[in-house]
This record gives sequence, C-alpha cells and structure tokens, in this order.
Amino acid sequence: MDKQQNWTWLKIIFIFVVPVLLLYFNFVPRSYYLVVLACCTVFVLALIYKEHWTLTALNLRLDNLGGALLPYTVFTALGIIMLAGTMKVLGLQTSTVNPYVLFFAWSLPIGAIQEFLYRGFLMRELHRLHTSMAVAIIINALLFMMLHILYNPPFLILPLTFLAGLGFAWMYEKYPNLFLIALSHGVLNFFALKYGFF
Repeated sequence: MDKQQNWTWLKIIFIFVVPVLLLYFNFVPRSYYLVVLACCTVFVLALIYKEHWTLTALNLRLDNLGGALLPYTVFTALGIIMLAGTMKVLGLQTSTVNPYVLFFAWSLPIGAIQEFLYRGFLMRELHRLHTSMAVAIIINALLFMMLHILYNPPFLILPLTFLAGLGFAWMYEKYPNLFLIALSHGVLNFFALKYGFF
C-alpha cells in the first residue's frame, strides 16, 4: 500500500469509525451526537478545501437533473413503500411530532449532511483506494450501517440501514447527484422517523 492509500484509510477510519465508537462506548455522551456529526462535517470541509475539490468532484451538479430525477423518484417511492410495509408487519406506531418540524428541522438537514459525508466525500475516497464499484458500495453501506448502531432495536435498524446504505451508494454511483441523493435521504429519513423506526 502506498502513502496516499494509507492516508486515505486513515481519513476513513478517523472520520467514519472512531467518532461512532466514541459515541457507542460512551466515551462521548450520545447526547453529543449532533456535535460529533458537526465536527466530522467541519473536518471534511477542511479536507475538501485543503485538497481543492471542486463542486463537480462532490457531484453538486445540475447538469444531470433531467436524467436522474425519475430514477431518484422511483427509488424514494420504493423506499417509502418498503418502510410502510415493514411498519405494518412490525406493528410500529406513527410519530406524533409535527411533520413540518420533523422534515425541515431534522430529516432533511441530517439526510443532507450524511449524504455529503457518506456519498459525496466517502465514495470518492473509496475510489482513491482503487476499489471496484461493488466493493466501494459495500464498504460504504457497512460504514453507514455502523453509524446507526447508536439506535435501538439493532436487529431491525442495522439490516435496514445496511440495505438503505447499499441503495443510496448504488444510486449515487449510477446517477451521481448530491442534491438528489440528499433529498431522497431526507424524505426517507422523514418516513423512517414518522413510522417509528427511530
């Protein structure tokens, strides 16, 4: 492994593994989740600035909206149907939180930040390791699932978030657009919270 690959693995471990473990083992109280997420985001922004990433490198783009909008809409609709069906089977209760607050103050911002970190930044880093698309998607989904070990019940949340991570990573690889993947994630977050998964 060369120096660049070592540096890339180090970034991945310290941004996507260490903070989750610190929260999981209560070295940092779980109530500080948003603070940790903000710190990771600021650190990634600093790395992006230092490495002179362009908006195109982050797939913050408008040129492919027309071709990607329908696939993202279908993907999001299928995700909502899957969440609704799982909720019915498990007998979960819907949330009574104001839906506007739930969507605009929590689901959309958290979804956007997670997509920025896990797809916009992490997928590019995984490709720097010369991994195949399939390997990059699986590693991405595993790290995304790991983020959710903080939630209960793990037997439900972990498989669900692994599948979601596979879907998000695959969509992002197939139709690279950070705006659309963030919107899709925000909408699916909203329904996951509304249907009582978190």
